[in-house]
Amino acid sequence: MSSASMDWEQPRERLARLILDVIEAWPDRDRRIFVAARYRGLSLERIAREHGMPTGEARLVVEDCERRLYRALRRFRKEDEAPASAAGRGDRMHCMLSRPRI
Repeated sequence: MSSASMDWEQPRERLARLILDVIEAWPDRDRRIFVAARYRGLSLERIAREHGMPTGEARLVVEDCERRLYRALRRFRKEDEAPASAAGRGDRMHCMLSRPRI
């Protein structure tokens, strides 16, 4: 493995662990709705049907989860900001951590 790919492994693993830790700490319903929407790619209409709620409520849950995840990742972005820029990875890392568009 080259040193360039090793440079990416540590931040990527830390980011993945942080994301999982944050999502696992959420209430079960919120976690299931967010994962269904953002990782499984299900439509909000289908998620709402499966959870017996209006589509608008499912959308609000996903948006709230996105905001919570974004806030939780601020710490990671601040920790990684200086080394990422110095290593020339800042733009790619920033794209990975950009605030989700709702």
